[in-house]
Amino acid sequence: MTDQKVAEPKETRLPRTNGPASDAPAFPRAGTAAGRRFGPEELEALRQVMESGALNRNAGAIVHKFERAFATYYGRKHCVMVSSGTAAIHVALGSLGINPGDEVITSPITDMGTVAPILLLNAIPVFADLDERTFLMDPASIEANITKRTRAIMPVHLAGYPCDMAAIKAIAARHGIPIVEDCCQAYCCGYQSRWVGQLTEIGCFSLNQHKHITCGDGGMMVTDDDALATRAKLFADKGWPREQGIRDYLFLAPNYRVTELQAAVALAQLPKLASVVRDRRRIAGRILAGVDSCGIFEWMQPVPGAQPSYWLLLARALRRPRDELGRFLIQRGVPAMNGYLSAPIYRSTMLAHMKTFGDSGWPHRAAEIQSPRTYEWGLCPRAERLVAEMFVVQINENYGDEQVAYIIAALKDMAARLA
Repeated sequence: MTDQKVAEPKETRLPRTNGPASDAPAFPRAGTAAGRRFGPEELEALRQVMESGALNRNAGAIVHKFERAFATYYGRKHCVMVSSGTAAIHVALGSLGINPGDEVITSPITDMGTVAPILLLNAIPVFADLDERTFLMDPASIEANITKRTRAIMPVHLAGYPCDMAAIKAIAARHGIPIVEDCCQAYCCGYQSRWVGQLTEIGCFSLNQHKHITCGDGGMMVTDDDALATRAKLFADKGWPREQGIRDYLFLAPNYRVTELQAAVALAQLPKLASVVRDRRRIAGRILAGVDSCGIFEWMQPVPGAQPSYWLLLARALRRPRDELGRFLIQRGVPAMNGYLSAPIYRSTMLAHMKTFGDSGWPHRAAEIQSPRTYEWGLCPRAERLVAEMFVVQINENYGDEQVAYIIAALKDMAARLA
């Protein structure tokens, strides 16, 4: 398909539909709003921290224990735990020494947590277009966007599906550019017998409420590079070299320290990760195998060598408007959403209107930037089409046979009725 310019979408009104089916099953919540697997292990871990009186990471030992455990789990030498997935990406880029005016190439369909850290370093986000079958960054578009100012490539493993890392790594190697993997939706996401987060210089993860495992909010950066790990630890703690026993601040850096309470919950969650991913694969596999789309939609397709860990199931509408398909599922009680984003991330108000550092528009309007980037419609035509066509079926590791069968039946009914 050629990359034709996509017109800016106009507001649409969804068709009126009947209410939810009366026999829609009650989807499991496992006692929490996000449906994660919490139990007595997390409560006992919290109790022990509270009784110790040491809640700050520099006063206790649990953050360090979790960092060692997660690094071991992922087969990496270092893990730096911070306050969010966004913070993990900021720390990762900060450890690379990103300078003002440098460019970082990433995906136009992602959370702002991927993009904001680039801007907070006064660097420039550059967006590679997507492959319309995989919904992931197109390596050819990555290469086309490399300039002399490119300082990092940040592939986003969307919805628990790995990017084409063999192609992306080859591009990075040719140009001598480091890779920071955004694995915030992709725990234990396999690619050619390894996991994303193990494949490049740096991997970043999120412990947000809705991820595979959670402590409410938190994040991790993993690496095998001693220098990057040292810089990351300093960057997460105001540039303060505490381990040297001195009170100094070596460079400008935020405070992204995580608490012992968060680490205690995360440490209790970690042994559950394998079963969470196993059950998500089983549930997603049944849904994907059980539905013939009849040509009205198609599922997100994995790249060769992928073993997704299924944070979400994403699909694109083909012959019918996306809103019609999404509303059909929602009205039948299926946990679905009309779309993943309302627009590519570069069309958010902040980026489209340069609402950065007050009204300065920095760094895009800095005098040193001779050819500033702009984020108009048409920048990534395939991503713009996908945003308009994508709908979401949410899955949860706690779904039983009844919930899975209900989702399959609703998808089959949609395909039959709307074909």
